[in-house]
Amino acid sequence: MEIPKLINWSITSQCNLKCGFCFKLHDCEATFEDKKIIFDKILESGVEQITFTGGEPLLEKNIGYFAELCNDHSIKSSIHTNATLSNRFYEVCDLFDRVSFSLDGDSSEINKNMRGYDSYMECVLEKINFLKERKRDFIIKTTVTKQNFNSVLGMTTLINEIRPTFWTIFEFRPLRNGKQSIDKYLLQDGLFDTLTTEIRNKIGKEVTLNIRSNQDSTQHPIFLVSGKGIVYTNDQEQGDIVIGTLMENSVKEIWQKIIEHNGISERYKERDLNLQKMT
Repeated sequence: MEIPKLINWSITSQCNLKCGFCFKLHDCEATFEDKKIIFDKILESGVEQITFTGGEPLLEKNIGYFAELCNDHSIKSSIHTNATLSNRFYEVCDLFDRVSFSLDGDSSEINKNMRGYDSYMECVLEKINFLKERKRDFIIKTTVTKQNFNSVLGMTTLINEIRPTFWTIFEFRPLRNGKQSIDKYLLQDGLFDTLTTEIRNKIGKEVTLNIRSNQDSTQHPIFLVSGKGIVYTNDQEQGDIVIGTLMENSVKEIWQKIIEHNGISERYKERDLNLQKMT
C-alpha cells in the first residue's frame, strides 16, 4: 500500500444547491496554476483513479481540462454531480469513465425536500437515461438520514430497473455542515443496519451494493484532497483531520501518514479491491 488506488479531489466548494446535510469542504478555491501543480503531484504518484467532487464539480470551469489530462495519462476518472447543470453536463460527461449521482428516495417530493430543488429527481433520471442509451457506467449514491429513512427502501424498485454499476448507501455522518444539523438528520443506533439488511433482501443480483455505515467509514482509509491541495482523512472521534498538503508533500508521503494515523494493518491489503471501485 505505497500509494492510494483512488484519490477524491474536491476541486471546488462552489455549488448551486444548499443541502442541509452537505459535507463539502470549504477550502477548495485555488488558482488554476495551483490546481495544475496539485494535479501534477497526483499524476506523478502513479495513482490509478481520480474522482472529482465538490461542491458541484461542473462549476469548476477547467473540469474538462483535468478530465482530458486523466485520459491522456490513462488515469480512470469519475465525476460526482448533482445533474442540475444540464448544458455543462452534456458538454463534458463523455470525458469521464464514470458518472455518479445522488438520489435520496423513491419520490420526487422527498428528493426536492432533501436537495431544495424542485425537479432534482427528474434531472438525475434524465441524465441516467442519456448515459444508458450510450451504454455508459453510472453510480447512484444515497445518504440515509432521518428525513429520507422511510423512502430509501422503496428505492429498490427504481434501482433494480435502472441497474447502476453500484448503489452506494451511506449512513449520515455529522461532518462539516452536517454538524449543525445533527438532530435533524442523525439516525438512531441500529436503524441503518436494519434498513440495509432489508435492502439486501430486495435488490437484484445485477446491482452491486456498497454499504458505508459510520463504523465502516472510520475504518476505511480515505485520501480526500481539497481544491487547494490540503489532504484530509477520517478519524474515529474527530471526523476529518488534516494530514498534509500536496503543495508541499508527495502523495506517497501523505499516504504513509494516513496509514500510520489509521493504524492500517495487513488486513487492508485485502481491501485494495474495494478501493479500486469508484464509490
